[in-house]
Amino acid sequence: MWSKHGVSVKLFLFWVIYIPLTAFAVIALIYIPSAEFEDGISKQPIPLDAFIMEKRLLMKASMFSPVLGLEEDILASDIKASAALELPEKRFAFNLSAGNQAVYGNRGLYEDAVPLVPISFDRFTASRTFISPTGPVVVTIDQVYPKRYGKLS
Repeated sequence: MWSKHGVSVKLFLFWVIYIPLTAFAVIALIYIPSAEFEDGISKQPIPLDAFIMEKRLLMKASMFSPVLGLEEDILASDIKASAALELPEKRFAFNLSAGNQAVYGNRGLYEDAVPLVPISFDRFTASRTFISPTGPVVVTIDQVYPKRYGKLS
């Protein structure tokens, strides 16, 4: 019956099965790698960004001498002025404290995020001892990052 009209049953079944399988394979080849790529980007750089920001803050808190350059173990006299950073659009916050001085980056987010650390934020804390005119001072950097990155809005 089918062969009268020029279409064989075998050819018809081939195309009925071939077209949906081809469409499924193309969609899978496009969707799966892009989903894995986006997931990897949103999770992986957070510890790296925290490490980089820690090093930037420690450099900003260190004294800079015009003759000797950056002196990493000596605390700047005013860390509020020297540790001020232009923050990127990424959603994170920090608290840099040294003695009785404290510098915040995105203070509102920091205060909101600290109670939510185990649930929706990751916390990175580092301490280092600096030398100041009054004696040794412990500088503490406390950073909070969301478990999934997003931009400030």
